Amino acid sequence: MESIWSKYRWDNKYDIFQLLVNAMKLVVTIYITAFLLMLSTDAFGSNWCTFTCCKYINNYWGNWHGTGNYVFEGSLNHFIIHDKFEHPSKYIMKVDIDGMTIEANKKKRKEWVKSNSWYEYAGTVEYYTEVTFENFGNLIELWPQPNSPNTSKGKKHIAKATIRIAPYKDTPRVYNIFFEGYGLAISLKY
Repeated sequence: MESIWSKYRWDNKYDIFQLLVNAMKLVVTIYITAFLLMLSTDAFGSNWCTFTCCKYINNYWGNWHGTGNYVFEGSLNHFIIHDKFEHPSKYIMKVDIDGMTIEANKKKRKEWVKSNSWYEYAGTVEYYTEVTFENFGNLIELWPQPNSPNTSKGKKHIAKATIRIAPYKDTPRVYNIFFEGYGLAISLKY
């Protein structure tokens, strides 16, 4: 059986050069393919990021804290929060923001940042509760933190919400979501 290397004559400089050129073409092809796969979010599934949160209860904001395995996934105006080790369909909260657009004009965004004016939108929040946690008021104390109850299979609730987004330079990072008399602030960690 003949090896792939046997067609090259090692004493001929041209054959060695051709071998190196072919090897480089293969390496470049592999790198380009890998790069294109990384650009495609479909190749690696959905993209998610971690976040910290803060809760607004009885007209007071609490402290910022981590969320354990819970992640933010989706687009900036339609996202879910779920355990990163679970399938995204087992989300514990879904937020839809109506009419949100990213301001394309950098000067206008800069003016919003300077004036510290928050963007405000209407939207909906979908969340789930179980028997022990009949409404979001019972759940907010424990959620979303490490060891918080996974209510993704519980009773579905849809509430109207007001979403305020902090001024931003490139993309939104801080969301304040108000519904049913409570608030949840989310700070994304890209």
